[in-house]
Amino acid sequence: MGSGSPPKLDSETPVDEAARLLIDTPIRRLRRHYNRAVDQPYANSEDIHQLRVFSRRAGAAVKAFSSLAPGADRRPLARALRDLRGVAGQARDCDVFIDSLQRWREVAPPEALPTVTFLIGYAQGERTAAQRALERLFEAMPPKELGRRSKRFSKRLSGKADVEKLGDLIEPVLRPRIASVLDALDQEDPTTDQLHAVRIRGKRARYTLEMFAGCIEKQTARRGLEALAELQETLGSLNDSAVTLARLEKLQQRVEASDPLLWESPKPGFELLAASHRENQFARAVDYRSHREILRDRLAPLRD
Repeated sequence: MGSGSPPKLDSETPVDEAARLLIDTPIRRLRRHYNRAVDQPYANSEDIHQLRVFSRRAGAAVKAFSSLAPGADRRPLARALRDLRGVAGQARDCDVFIDSLQRWREVAPPEALPTVTFLIGYAQGERTAAQRALERLFEAMPPKELGRRSKRFSKRLSGKADVEKLGDLIEPVLRPRIASVLDALDQEDPTTDQLHAVRIRGKRARYTLEMFAGCIEKQTARRGLEALAELQETLGSLNDSAVTLARLEKLQQRVEASDPLLWESPKPGFELLAASHRENQFARAVDYRSHREILRDRLAPLRD
């Protein structure tokens, strides 16, 4: 499952022990990236990426084991992770946009180069604003406070009569996640918004399946994780293009309204870049539709 994957557990692992491992492990890693993302901004965009990944993993674990601890202990940690995901997501979107522009600059025709320069400058401004938001969050909720909230939640975790082992949560926690993805895969001719919803469902199911993979037949778990990873990659690329197209449209409207003469310079590049992202959207949607049955077949055993 790659670096940063949850610890290896099985269906007989005591549920409170599993919960502590599955929550504490990503939070420890999250705190390291959190520190570096604030102390050394722009040094390594991977810190922002991993900050978002581990906040999602920890959030998925908190949700999976929410029935084992009082809400008063769970909610502060859940809110903190949600806030981190939001701020890190804004910064990550900027990093992805800047990276795509830098790669496009290597192959873009000459008439598009003014647009690339214009957009990189614009995106760098957005990234600076996102960094400031991260720094404000860091001041309000430093890594130590995040650790305290995690420990408070972990201390209150306890099994129940019907939930003593990790395997006892497969039915109420994992299977509904898988069923949600399978239901989404049944949609005929989904819109871009619906595909975005499929991507979110798939991402949540993937993090949940990673936690329970040791409780399931190895081949079934592996095929399910591969299917969810493929779904995430395909629809992630489609979503990146959708986000870029929305950003370009919004920026175009702003520039045209405020300075029509300025718009004449980046206009050709805007049109070329938008066209390339529409092509990518279409191609990824075709990929999704052509693999939908295969994905469904790989995931179906996890629902049964």
